[in-house]
Amino acid sequence: MNVLNAAINSVARQPAAERPISAHTPAEVAAKFESLLLAQMFNAMQSTVEKSGLLDGGSAEETYREMLNQALADAVARRGGLGLAEQIAKQIEAYTAAREVDR
Repeated sequence: MNVLNAAINSVARQPAAERPISAHTPAEVAAKFESLLLAQMFNAMQSTVEKSGLLDGGSAEETYREMLNQALADAVARRGGLGLAEQIAKQIEAYTAAREVDR
């Protein structure tokens, strides 16, 4: 049991980006999914607005806009977002529990 606790503590100390997918909590996975969804929504919304002409344009501007939208999406998701992450995490937990019962 001490070996298992040591392994869990070792994974918990790793930065989230370096952990294997199976080591992420349902809440982390759900928050990341909500962040990705928000970024896609922001990109789609921004594509409907005419460019002002204040910036040069080109691929650098597009890259910057995508990075900005991802940063905004991450910030919104960290602050509760649309409320999807909580519901998704509950569904992941229920699915995981059901799979454990079936084994």
